[in-house]
Amino acid sequence: MIALVALALLQGAAAPAPAPLVTWTVSPETVTVAEPFVVTVTVRAAPGTALEFPPGPDSSHTVEAVDPPALSAATDSSGAPLRRAAYRLVAWETGTQQVPLSAVTVGSGAATLRFALQPQVFVRSVLPADSALRVPRPALTVLPGVRAWWPYLLAALLIAAVAFWIRRQRRRRRASAPPPSALALALDAMARIEALGLLEAGEPSRYIGLHADVLRGYLGGRVQKVSRALTSAELLATLRGHGLPLDRIAAVLAEADQVQFARRGVSADRARDVAREVRALLDACEEHFAKSIPAPPTRAA
Repeated sequence: MIALVALALLQGAAAPAPAPLVTWTVSPETVTVAEPFVVTVTVRAAPGTALEFPPGPDSSHTVEAVDPPALSAATDSSGAPLRRAAYRLVAWETGTQQVPLSAVTVGSGAATLRFALQPQVFVRSVLPADSALRVPRPALTVLPGVRAWWPYLLAALLIAAVAFWIRRQRRRRRASAPPPSALALALDAMARIEALGLLEAGEPSRYIGLHADVLRGYLGGRVQKVSRALTSAELLATLRGHGLPLDRIAAVLAEADQVQFARRGVSADRARDVAREVRALLDACEEHFAKSIPAPPTRAA
């Protein structure tokens, strides 16, 4: 009997570790333009296995990251160790959008495995169904006689060459240009919000929430330890001592929390006032940060 128990233990010790398992979820699976959603990538692998999650997508894609990925660890129902990375994202185009995440790398050396990720999210429009304003083309006439095809081929090749040259020049400029400032990113986000036409579509609460999120993103780019993941109280506590107009910032965040979470009604005029206040806060904070940068020393004559 003892020999059988020992043999079973030896066989269990010699059994190979289960292959890594990589899954992902999208929550929610249907969103509107600029509405945040979360992609959670879960990896089940043996303890001590080297693991590298991909970075989030940048602003050059139609789906971009709001925050850096949040990493965590847990166990499943059988006690197997799990490691997770949560990506908070927004999409700027309607329809089914592929989330541009690169592969998850598990293991090291010759035993390295790469697992491709293909999460998708459906983005619906907030505009009315009849806003496309599409007008059908008139009926075509009877096809004329056969014409020479080579001029069309030459024109297509010329257009392709010009498009390739323009794209290459843009890549060169993008590679040499400095990264945009926190203020530039915030102003660009506000312009995108205005282009959505939320007030015309009857969504002032959403309009205020997105502007408050822009303010959070700007402060996160300017002040260390500040991110969109913080609650309003945590964000204000982190900003304390930096000389910023906390009362005005707190008023904007409090009103956004009321209309988003407490479902408090708000008019379109009030939503525009909040947007103007966010723009004024960006200018005031930027002026404060500019004054806090020490001037370079002057050279003695």
